[in-house]
Amino acid sequence: MNIEKQIKKLRKAQVMTQKQLAEKMELAEITIRQYESGKRDLTIKQLNKIASALDVTLSDIIGPNSSILGQKEDYEYNVIRNTFNDIGFSIDSNSKADNYYITPKSESSNHKEQVEISHSVLAETLQNVLFEADSKRNNYIRKRFEAELFGWES
Repeated sequence: MNIEKQIKKLRKAQVMTQKQLAEKMELAEITIRQYESGKRDLTIKQLNKIASALDVTLSDIIGPNSSILGQKEDYEYNVIRNTFNDIGFSIDSNSKADNYYITPKSESSNHKEQVEISHSVLAETLQNVLFEADSKRNNYIRKRFEAELFGWES
């Protein structure tokens, strides 16, 4: 099953309309329609927000055999690879298995450590990291506005 159909299936399983999902995500209803019809591309961040709104995991949406992480030509895999590269890690996939190899690119380290991680664990970790990052970002923004607009210091 493709991701678009899976989103629709999970939404309907919760007896939720496209409009209700859109409202929960603070999006226009047309955006949800476009996601479910495949007319709008989804990023990992958007998938994470959908998962959160549907109270499911990212793995529930993309499935254990999804091409999102598995094909080097895939846009999402490139986004993930570039993100890992930007924060000092390299990520490679094993085309014969559902595993990824993550290696820190630390110049101060004398040895290379490598972690082998399954697709489902990587997807779950990404979901958790993005959720925590969004939470910290929102908290930071709120505190900055409190300080800038109201003069409140924490």
